[in-house]
Amino acid sequence: MARYTLIRRCEKVTKASGVLASILTKVMLAMLACFATASHAANAAPIEGERLSDWMLRQAPSALAYPTALLWQVPAERAAQTQLQQEVLAVLEDAAALPSHSKNALSKFLRSLPVTGRVRIAMQDARWLQAHPKFDPVLLANQVLVLPQRPTSVSVLTSEGDHCVLPHKAGAQARDYLNACVGAFNRAWVVQPDGHILNHGIATWNEEAQGEVAPGAIVWAHAQESNSPSKLSQVLTAYLATQAYDAVVAAAEPMRLQSVAKVVPARQAKSLALTANDWGVVGLLQTPTARMLPAGEARFNMSRVYPYERVNVMMQAFDSFEAGFRYTNILNRLYGPVELSGSQPLKDKSLDVKFRLLEEKAYLPQVAVGIIDVGGTGLFSSEYVVANKRFGNFDASLGMAWGYLGASGNVRNPFTLVSSKFDTRAAETGMGGVPGVKSFFRGPAALFGGLQYQSPWQNWVL
Repeated sequence: MARYTLIRRCEKVTKASGVLASILTKVMLAMLACFATASHAANAAPIEGERLSDWMLRQAPSALAYPTALLWQVPAERAAQTQLQQEVLAVLEDAAALPSHSKNALSKFLRSLPVTGRVRIAMQDARWLQAHPKFDPVLLANQVLVLPQRPTSVSVLTSEGDHCVLPHKAGAQARDYLNACVGAFNRAWVVQPDGHILNHGIATWNEEAQGEVAPGAIVWAHAQESNSPSKLSQVLTAYLATQAYDAVVAAAEPMRLQSVAKVVPARQAKSLALTANDWGVVGLLQTPTARMLPAGEARFNMSRVYPYERVNVMMQAFDSFEAGFRYTNILNRLYGPVELSGSQPLKDKSLDVKFRLLEEKAYLPQVAVGIIDVGGTGLFSSEYVVANKRFGNFDASLGMAWGYLGASGNVRNPFTLVSSKFDTRAAETGMGGVPGVKSFFRGPAALFGGLQYQSPWQNWVL
């Protein structure tokens, strides 16, 4: 503050000579910049063979130090990061959806960023590193460690060539910074100061729970990106994660600097709550939806809706494929003659599959097709096509089913317009083990649907 006051006084004294005042101001700012650079890089050089934790502990304590953004620069990594920079430029050049002025601005910005060789550190806490030696690297003399000062802003970049630096606001999320800078986007990427990369849906139809943006973070948004992360966003944020925050802010200056509004934190974003229905499939009560859990998820649940007791084991094998097994007790039917099975209720086994056909976008629903009891006895066999669209805290589903779920027959089977063979569905049940392909999408059809509401209380869904 004292240096800033000195500059202002110099400007007042030399007000009569604008040229002299401008030169004096530039000289003073250059001196301050040199001083800041010197203080920024005044960290002790690493000693050959010492641990990173030891280096951190022997730094002079400072209230302005920002260990979260500690830069560990390894010369051996520069070759790979140079290739990454070239890949980003190549992907940018091939981005047909971007206008030429945006490509030029982003290309100039990327070329001006240095290849740092930065390697991400598992944890910026010296004592934690000492307790976890495998994450505490051994330093070499040619490596550089920079402990920057804590910034007070967040930088926002977009694929349209827009750039603004906003004051950091406690509690604000990526969506809040974008709204204050350039407006609404479907998805935002956050490069946190420790090099960690996050990406979140931020529109009303794909909103996801997310954490706070830290001081010195970089928020990136691609105007054409909907739900699936684009290649450009992936490689560009990977390269931005190797940079110092000050370097990014300085390099972004040639981009279109936007007027800055006040950052106002909105309500905390929430991910869409997904639940299993009575059949174990992602859905509502007795109906399936087009929603899918993340790949690798598995679930086990039981339900009892008289006269059916169901044990369901389901797995999300891929992002767009759900499958599982069901075992049903039918309490009001006997397994066989009393003299053979006594009072044991009838058992039925089912295998279900569900495929996502279309991923949700801003104006298009998510669509899935599924088959219940694809290779069982046929007692509960059913096929369905269902679509889902989200509107903030509401998620609506609408579908058409054949077989067991379509037994009410409230609409005409649309496949009968193709062939009259689709009018009739086989009524008999078999012993299981053979897919009933000749019954698929045949017989009566019915519409079904549902509406889910995420209440203000996180654990309550209606």
